[in-house]
Amino acid sequence: MTNLSSNWTEGTLKQQLGQMVVVRASGYLFDHQISYPTWEPSNAQLRHWLETLNLGGVILLGGSAAELMLRTQQLQKWSKNPLLIAADIEEGVGQRFSGATWFPPPMALGEIAKQDLSQAKEYATQMGVIIAQEALAIGINWVLAPVVDVNNNPQNPVINVRSFGDDPKIVSELAKAFLEGAKT
Repeated sequence: MTNLSSNWTEGTLKQQLGQMVVVRASGYLFDHQISYPTWEPSNAQLRHWLETLNLGGVILLGGSAAELMLRTQQLQKWSKNPLLIAADIEEGVGQRFSGATWFPPPMALGEIAKQDLSQAKEYATQMGVIIAQEALAIGINWVLAPVVDVNNNPQNPVINVRSFGDDPKIVSELAKAFLEGAKT
């Protein structure tokens, strides 16, 4: 993040609005690797947006951890201001980017907590530590985790095993433990 403009808050309304926008993009370096071309802009389009619209961030999907390190550097160079670079990685960086740690889904910790809350909290803390360290190492500075939804509908296809479970107390305790780990 070398392109910090000291007065970015004093820009035009268009530039200030751009800072509030986060777009989805491919974690891959090359356009032919884009997995979802309908939802992910080409490199030329993304670079144009970053250079002219002053976007605030990018949420990345796909690629390897090693490739993502290069991709995040590339995106930061294209942007006038430091970007928030995000990813849904509640199961670890390896959940979205090959070559990194991939943990069992958070619901597994919720099941452990039903028998031994202390042990589950210890695991959640370690998950937070490792996920944060690996994310920062490859340029992700906004970890979209943990999922703190209480899974009160087991048929929910979006939350499901991404939640720590259906008990609000367990979800709260494990989320706090995860966050404590991520802060270290």
